[in-house]
Amino acid sequence: QQQQQQQQPLGSSAACGGGATADGGGAAGAGSAGGKVPPRGGAAVSTDVEQDAVWLNSLVEILWPRVDKYLKILVEDRIKPAINEALPQAMRGSITIERLSLGQATPHFSSFKIRQRSDEAIILDLKVDISSNLDVKIKAMQIPLGIRAFTFHGTLTVCLRPPASKPPFFGGLEIYFINPPDLDIDFTGAANVVDFQMLKGIVHDTLIQLVSNAMVVPARIAHDLVEDDEVGLADLKCPEPVGVLRLLVKSGADLRAADYNIFSGKTSDPYVSVRVGQQTWRSPTIMKTMSPVWAHGNVADFLVYDVGQTATVRVLDEDKMSQDDLLGEARAVDLSRVSAAKAGVVDKTLPLADRCGGQQGSLRVSMRWFCLTQEAPVHGISQAVARGPSQLMLRAKFEDVCGQMPATSPAPFFVRLTVSDGRSQDSTAMTRASHAYPVKAASEDLRRVCLSLSRRGDKPEAVAAITGLTPGEVERIIGKETKAAVTHELSNKDKSTNPCFRQTLRLLLPWTVEMMNHAVVRIEIVDNKRRLVGNFVEEKLMHIASKELRGPFSILSQVSLEGALSARWLQLPS
Repeated sequence: QQQQQQQQPLGSSAACGGGATADGGGAAGAGSAGGKVPPRGGAAVSTDVEQDAVWLNSLVEILWPRVDKYLKILVEDRIKPAINEALPQAMRGSITIERLSLGQATPHFSSFKIRQRSDEAIILDLKVDISSNLDVKIKAMQIPLGIRAFTFHGTLTVCLRPPASKPPFFGGLEIYFINPPDLDIDFTGAANVVDFQMLKGIVHDTLIQLVSNAMVVPARIAHDLVEDDEVGLADLKCPEPVGVLRLLVKSGADLRAADYNIFSGKTSDPYVSVRVGQQTWRSPTIMKTMSPVWAHGNVADFLVYDVGQTATVRVLDEDKMSQDDLLGEARAVDLSRVSAAKAGVVDKTLPLADRCGGQQGSLRVSMRWFCLTQEAPVHGISQAVARGPSQLMLRAKFEDVCGQMPATSPAPFFVRLTVSDGRSQDSTAMTRASHAYPVKAASEDLRRVCLSLSRRGDKPEAVAAITGLTPGEVERIIGKETKAAVTHELSNKDKSTNPCFRQTLRLLLPWTVEMMNHAVVRIEIVDNKRRLVGNFVEEKLMHIASKELRGPFSILSQVSLEGALSARWLQLPS
């Protein structure tokens, strides 16, 4: 079935379901059976309990010297390479960390709140404040840059789920930030050097991005505590979104003039930037005005993973020759009212402020909430859903690779997901780096048997057949008795044998006639140099939208990827 988009006056609120238009065309219907996705992350069913976290502050104070040591490793392994990658080509490879210390100030935890979600998950919210005197010295192409202090503020969430009937009475642990934390850095260095400001910006943005990629929803630190329950590590690390926020940008008023035009005097070239969690979106630029009105390309959809998430809305002046100027921003825009509005549109006039809190005009927006369901719209997609940039979410869950990856392809590996209709721009997503297959610790008796068999000359494959372990597990045990270089070689081999992903990727997609007839979903595994490993797998989006596609997906001869692809559809709340 095909449902054509109805034309509405430009700039009205149809994209949010109130009778207005959105770019992207009409949406088509589809048919399939399925069940409704149960809500998670919704309203709490118990009263918040707030108390001080004195015991936690004391614990962190004891652990702080260990954290300081770990930071040095983290800087070399992740922060330094990330800063290097963000540098201009001519400066790459020149980064050196000459000094690094966290200082004496430890994080302070406060406002310890406990609540229970509607899915019986136990939630602990803790405010984290760090004001630390650092001793950090960085050099890039002989440009000195120091960090003498930084402040970090945010609300850390600990989630205990799913409920279990035996100790510890929950099956998994998740740690994350619902909203991006605030990070301020006090830099020192050669402020008179032109490249200093550029380097300072790169360091600041890289640190923010690393924190977001690791711990801002949907990302999180997760541990599976009960391996035989229905919730695995992939489910803990990548939980289902609770809904979709649709935001329509209408107009701005009384914006600050950031430019000067000899013909029209003071003016600006404003555009809107919106951030929800790790997702960002930018509107088109309206040239030479301080009262912009957006009529096209002014609608965006965002996956929301917790009703406590907020949006940050910024209006900036586009500059061709210099950094874009901030005209004003609205921080921590509450989304809970939108999710509670059921089928209604929420219109807001957002007051904008500069970095010092001064009033800087306003921005008019409309917002609407959609649920996600496995039930395909057999009677056609509703007009409210159709008049937006997306009508369905592609869900791709990837588990483990079965088999040995080629020796010519260096670990770690990544799964790249691409949706293309051959006409419009492709939609892509990529997993985080793979890790080695988790190996259970062998008993002392079993370890002695492995070492004994190895010393008499038995190969790992023969030892594995006798002991019931895998060859990789045998090599790990034997490797502990060898030199560090050999152990390192075995560790790299572990990463290439049965690499694990245990992650879920999600893409919001339009459901137009073109997508129905032509869109293809491609799955690829690439190595750490982003080179394709083996073959790619392709399937029509129409087939996945009708029925879940389950792996294993063949990558090479005797090498396959476990996983599943399915669709979730946007619908109005009931």
